[in-house]
Amino acid sequence: MAIKKRPAVHGGDEWRIAYIDLLTNVLIFFIMAFSLSIVDVGRLQMFSEYFTGKTAPKAAGTMPQTGRVPIDQPGGLVPRSSITPVFEELKKLSQIPGVQVSQKKEGVYLTLADKLLYDVGQADLKPDALPILDRVAQILTSTAFDLRVEGHTDSVPIHTPQFPSNWELSATRAVSVVRYLVEVKKIPPVRLSAVGYGEFKPVASNETPEGKQSNRRVEMVLIGAKL
Repeated sequence: MAIKKRPAVHGGDEWRIAYIDLLTNVLIFFIMAFSLSIVDVGRLQMFSEYFTGKTAPKAAGTMPQTGRVPIDQPGGLVPRSSITPVFEELKKLSQIPGVQVSQKKEGVYLTLADKLLYDVGQADLKPDALPILDRVAQILTSTAFDLRVEGHTDSVPIHTPQFPSNWELSATRAVSVVRYLVEVKKIPPVRLSAVGYGEFKPVASNETPEGKQSNRRVEMVLIGAKL
């Protein structure tokens, strides 16, 4: 009598592949845990969630704050979780009456009322202005940002031998700031620029004394900086 051979059964080793995958994942998990020295609980939980396929709710307060745009008034800067020396200098500047610190698309703007820096109709820096500019120099020394200094006036015309128009007055005021930063604080000239806009970039109406006062200003722009 002929003996019939049983047909070979295929597919019986799939459990071995699954078991090997499981062991591999467990091995990777413990290697990662060991590399973290088992002290970073947050990361350990993250890896655990990855391998178990579960996502645990995030604990409140675990994500660092990124900072917020300051409001334009003394003391208006909002503290961040990671305070930097530059941020501290900006905070001190924002607490000076007549100084505004704000974030715009081009960078961080330091807006100073003209009376902080100059006498009426003049472009020579007042002694009281120097501590403010020293703080600006400290920021420049601590970073690689370029600085653009902009002079602005109100719409009241000026006609003097030194300043035939508001163009000359605003430009000379901006240059006086740049010269102080270069000659006294030794900031590289290549990082600085000065421009005078006269009365042609107002931020308020020139029809009121308050508006004119707002328009008489110097703006220092930290190009590319972010709060």
